Parts: sequence; structure tokens; C-alpha cells
Amino acid sequence: HFLVCAASNNKLILFDISTGYFIRETELDITIKQVLFDEVHNLIFAISRKKIMAFRLDFQIIASYEQENEFTCISSCSSELWCEFP
Repeated sequence: HFLVCAASNNKLILFDISTGYFIRETELDITIKQVLFDEVHNLIFAISRKKIMAFRLDFQIIASYEQENEFTCISSCSSELWCEFP
């Protein structure tokens, strides 16, 4: 499968580009600022000004965190190994 995640102000939308099929969409209670699709771990991250949410591909929320300060960016690492500093 070749999945693509798109977003509007408050919706996440998932497509399978290899078949051309729309898979699903969900409305969120936040105004989406940025989205990150981590295809290595099959997770979707969305941030608003002050909240970050992590979703599985079925759009079930697996984590959510809200803070007082605004988020400025979102990033992910594809490594499955976490190494301590030497």
C-alpha cells in the first residue's frame, strides 16, 4: 500500500494512492497546524498551537498532550534503536 495522509483545518484524511481509494477521515477538536505521517511505525501525529495527538492508522488516539506554550514544529525519528549518550 502507498498511504497518504492529508489534513484540513480540523480533519485528517487517509488515502491509498496505489488503489486510488479513500480510506477514512476523522474530525478533530483542534485546529491542525502540522501533520506528520510516520510510515515506519504506521503512526500519524497532528499538532495544534498547544496540543499534540498521536493516532494509529484507524485514527484511534494513542497519545495526547497539551501544554501552555505553543508548538513550533513536529518531527519523527525512524530508528527503532534508542542509544544512550556515551
